[in-house]
Amino acid sequence: MQRPSAAASPTVTLDGSQAAGSSVKVDRVDLPRTTTGSSGGIVAVCADANGVTGTCDGYATIPNGITHDVTIHTPSPLVAGPYIVGVYYAHGLPSGDQHPAATAQVQLT
Repeated sequence: MQRPSAAASPTVTLDGSQAAGSSVKVDRVDLPRTTTGSSGGIVAVCADANGVTGTCDGYATIPNGITHDVTIHTPSPLVAGPYIVGVYYAHGLPSGDQHPAATAQVQLT
C-alpha cells in the first residue's frame, strides 16, 4: 500500500539583494491549489517588521501552480532596507491581519 504524497506547500524564491526602486523581481512562486475551485492568489512586497510582515506596498496576482519571473510594482519607490515578500491565498493588497502562506526576505540597496 502506497502512502499518499504530502500536500505541496507554497514557496517563493528571489534574489536576496535587489536595487531599491518601484519594483521587486521574484524568480519563482509556487502556489498549490488548496481546493477544487481555488483561483490563485497574490505575491506581495511588505515592510520587514522585525522578521514578520508589516504594511504591504505592492502586489502581483498569480495563478495556482508555479509561476516564473513575477515583477511586483509599487505605487511609490521603495527605499533601501529589509523587506519581506509573501505569498497569499487572497486577492488585493493584504491587510495587517492576513498571514502569508510563504515568505522570503529581500534587502533593497
